[in-house]
Order: sequence, then C-alpha cells, then structure tokens
Amino acid sequence: MATGPEGKLTIYCSNVLDEVERTKEIEADKTPPVFREFEASAYRNPQTGGTTLGFSESEDPSLPDGEPGSGVAFYTYRYSINGGAFSTWQQTEFPEVEVPGLSVGESIAVEAYATDYAGNVSTTHSTSTKVEVESEEADKEEDPSLKEANQPTWEGTVMNDSEDDTEEAQPSVQLSEPIAPAFTKARYKIISRGTFRDTAGSLVVGMANLGVTFDVKTESGSWFYGMLYGHALKCGWVEKGHTEKTSSTISGACPATHYIDPSNFATLVNCDSCNKSTETHFKAFKNAEGKLIETMIPVYGNVRPYDKTEEPHNRVGWISNVKNGQPATVGWRYITKSGTYAMVSTKETAHVPHVWAFIEAKYLPAPDQEGICEGEPIVEEAKFKAKGHKNWPRICEYKGTK
Repeated sequence: MATGPEGKLTIYCSNVLDEVERTKEIEADKTPPVFREFEASAYRNPQTGGTTLGFSESEDPSLPDGEPGSGVAFYTYRYSINGGAFSTWQQTEFPEVEVPGLSVGESIAVEAYATDYAGNVSTTHSTSTKVEVESEEADKEEDPSLKEANQPTWEGTVMNDSEDDTEEAQPSVQLSEPIAPAFTKARYKIISRGTFRDTAGSLVVGMANLGVTFDVKTESGSWFYGMLYGHALKCGWVEKGHTEKTSSTISGACPATHYIDPSNFATLVNCDSCNKSTETHFKAFKNAEGKLIETMIPVYGNVRPYDKTEEPHNRVGWISNVKNGQPATVGWRYITKSGTYAMVSTKETAHVPHVWAFIEAKYLPAPDQEGICEGEPIVEEAKFKAKGHKNWPRICEYKGTK
C-alpha cells in the first residue's frame, strides 16, 4: 500500500553493464482500483475446446490534481464450477483467462479483486455465469484469412491497422456516400477486447473493453456501428466477433454520417496510401553523463482524441524506448489533434499485449522533416481523400517503400 502523499514519483536506476540509465514514472496514489460493475462471461471455442472466462475491467481513479492514477497492475481471481469448491487464488494481467474442462451449459462463479501499481487493493467482487458456445462471428475472428481488414473507407483509402501490424494502404474507389447497410438497432456488450475504429477496417481511435455496453445502430460486413460507452463514449465501429446481443432496445442515437472524420482526431497521419512498415525511432533521451535513459512508457487503450480534452484511460501496460542499448523503433499511425498522444503498435514489446493503443507523443521525434517522418516531407492533405472531406490532416509522404 502506498504510504506517501499522492503524486508522481520517478524511480532512477542504472546498469553498469550496458551503461544505460533507466527511469520509470509511477503514480504514488492511495486510492484503490474500483469496479463500476462486475459481470462475467464464459465462451467455449468448439474448435479448440477451450473456454475463455472474462470479467469486468477495473479502473484506477484519478489523483486529486486530475492526473491519472498509477493504473491497474494485475487481477487476483478464483473460480468455482457448478457450485463446487473454489480454485486457488491466481493472478492475471488482464481480466480474461482460460479455464480447461468446461462444457456448454455449465455454471461458473468467479471472485476477483484488482491491485494497482502503487499496491492499493480493491474490494473483492463476485458473480456467476453459464458457459456458452462462441458465436459464428467470433470463430471467424480466429481466422485471419476471414478478416475484412482491407475495406474501402469513407475517406477513399484502404487502410489496414489490423493487429498483425501489416499496414498496406492502397488507393481505392472514391466513395462519395457510405454504402447503405442494414439497420440493427439493438444493445450489445463487449465480450472480448477489440479495436474501436473511425470506420470499418480503418483507423483505430480507441479500445473496446470487456463488459462495456455497445448500442448498435447499423452494420456493414463483419462490423457494427453504434455508441460505445465506457471510456470511448463515441459512435464508431467494432468487429462483430467482440460483441454479444443483450437487448432489442437501445438508448440515445448516433449521427447518420457513419464515420469519424480524421480531421476530428488527428493532426498528422503516417502515410495515407503506401506499402511500408510505418515505424520511427523513439527519442534518444540522455542524462548529464551522456548515458541513454530507458523509460517504461505507459500505454493507454483510450484517450478520446476526438474530444476537446484528451484524457488517458484503460492502461494496458508499458513499452520501452530502448532495445539492446539503443533507441527502439515503434510502429505509429497518427498523432492526435492536440499533439499530446500517438497511436502506436505495441508489437515489439513484452510488457504489453500486441494492440494498437496510445502513448504520449513526447517520446517520439518532433513532427518535422528530420523528425517523425524520418526525413520525408509532410504534405498538407492526403491524395486519396473522398469527396466532402476538406480538412484531412497533414500526412507523411513516403516516396516508395522502406
């Protein structure tokens, strides 16, 4: 448990072998994580025979000065099958675990509490659920060949921000109007972590977290469009395989324009139509002795870049700015409108699962010709924007591939 006053604490250490100084900034807070609600789901994969047990994600409240808390470090949980004895307590970094030997229809109860990076412990919550079979759409999600990653977007560009980090953006047919999809209008919930996008298969603008309510207004292919609650609080797109219907009624409404214009959340996009690995080096921070400083950079699932005030939420882990004693590289997609955060791929780190998420942009080179675009020019508008998009953000214009 944290014993000092609430506020930021920076820890410094050095390694005499590689002469790299390392720092890690943590939040010395006294407030434990909280569960706004506590629900569980259990889905059996008919192909593998495994069952994924998921429970609600905890949040770490902000500090009194408005700064984010230290973040949830791990969950401690145990479960009981069909009213039997509980398992031993176990720890997991994320609120999704595999439970062996379950069949569809069996009952499973789960108890869990969360611990933050400052050592504060939440109260223990409990709930129960029945094992269900994964939906057909969820099965498709397991097969990358069935994912509709390269779809025409309303911006007139094909962008692939799928989590295998294959970003092959090619010119496509100019779409002056969205394709008219069927209307669903039903309430769903998120049953597994997924990306939240500005339009189907396009730019990631946040994270759809387990248990969050999703009021679906319409659908197109393997994607749903609607209001995602939790820390997203925006109308956008989530793949169907991450959702489950809970009700035939919804509250609120989404705009008839089924996309979020990139000018509303980005100030600089990394290549609007190219075929390259969109990477850059982290800034090389050094101490007074000239030694490289390694920093464990917090990674957030949501910052709401489309809002006037960007705030970090849903910390998913850490990413290092140093690898093998040198500045590491990171895949990035765009800088948020305020310039505060960058959407990056966490593929090359062991401190966080492979997701598209946000880090503070101050750890990346400045957006000039010798900075984040690695010497390539920045142009003021994309070449392949669709009709009606007058304010597309600036882009890094790469000539050929790298």
